[in-house]
Parts: sequence; structure tokens; C-alpha cells
Amino acid sequence: MVGIYLRIFSFLLLLLIVFLNQDPFFALLGIAVSSMIMLFWPDSRMRKGLFFIVLLTGGTFVGNLFSLPGRVLVHNGLFTITEESLKAALVRASRVAVLMVGAKVLFLGPLKGGPLAGMERFLFALRRLLGPLERLRIPVNDFFEITGQTLRMVPLLTESIKKETEGVKRPWRLTKYIYRLFITELKADRKVRQR
Repeated sequence: MVGIYLRIFSFLLLLLIVFLNQDPFFALLGIAVSSMIMLFWPDSRMRKGLFFIVLLTGGTFVGNLFSLPGRVLVHNGLFTITEESLKAALVRASRVAVLMVGAKVLFLGPLKGGPLAGMERFLFALRRLLGPLERLRIPVNDFFEITGQTLRMVPLLTESIKKETEGVKRPWRLTKYIYRLFITELKADRKVRQR
């Protein structure tokens, strides 16, 4: 259990460092280290979603590249890139990249008892850490109770979806099955809890 708390605190420290950084050199370093972790992490699940992380990081970079006034570096008839906007784009893109990779590292660590058991322990640890917010009338326990119930339903839904969609040829038709199964499982869970 100590390992989960250590991972959470390490991620929070990373979050603090990333958002306090304003230096483009460290932003480039963050992007480089994040890229190396993504490419060379021993667990192949780290590379899942790589396209979307690159798309999101690239979109953040390009979206901030033309936004700030300052000393002009490149001026084309359509767009102007300033030194300040280049620095801001690098820093903001590095925030996205580092936090996405950091979140993957946080959740891809060794989870004993399978991914859902590890996730439930992680949720329990977060619930304990955020528990004092209940005094401020923030419904932390309600949130984590609902999240835990949702996690427990994932294997049931997966199994039900596999049974219902054996002969389905077109993937977009799966949505009606998924919706129907989700409602059925919610009703079944409610009946079990009422007993």
C-alpha cells in the first residue's frame, strides 16, 4: 500500500514541477524524456494511445505558436511566430506530454491481483488522501463509491458485450448493445444492493 501512496505523491510532485516550469530548455528536456519513456518503457501498454498523445501535444504546440505578441522570429503573410509564443508553445506542449506520460507511469506500475484490483487499491488510497475534504462538504466518499461500483461493473459489461455482439459485423451497431447492457447491469446492481 505504501507504493501506491509513493506513486501518488511522486505524480503530484511532477505536476507541481511541470506547472512551475517556464524555461523552454527544461520544456524541451521534458518532451525528450517523455518521448524516451514512451518508446522504451518495457510494458507495451505504455505505447497504446501514442498517436493521440502526439496529436494532443502537437495540437497544443501549434495552437499556442501564433498567440503572443513579441519579437518576431518568422513572419509569413498568413502567420507570425514570435519568440514569446514559441516559448509558451514549448512549455505548454511539454506540460501535456509530461503529464500524459506521468499518468501512464502512475497507472502502469505493478498491480498485484490484476488491473482492477490494483485500481481499487489506488482508489482507496486516493479516498484516504482526499478524505479530509469531506469536512468542507465536498462529497469525496460519494465520488469514490460510485467510481468503485463502476470499476466492479467493467468485467460484467465486457462479458455481456462479448455475448451480445458475437455475430455483429459492423462496429457502430455495438452502441445500442452497450447502452442496453449498461442499463440492465445498473438495474441488476440496484436490485442486489436493495436486498
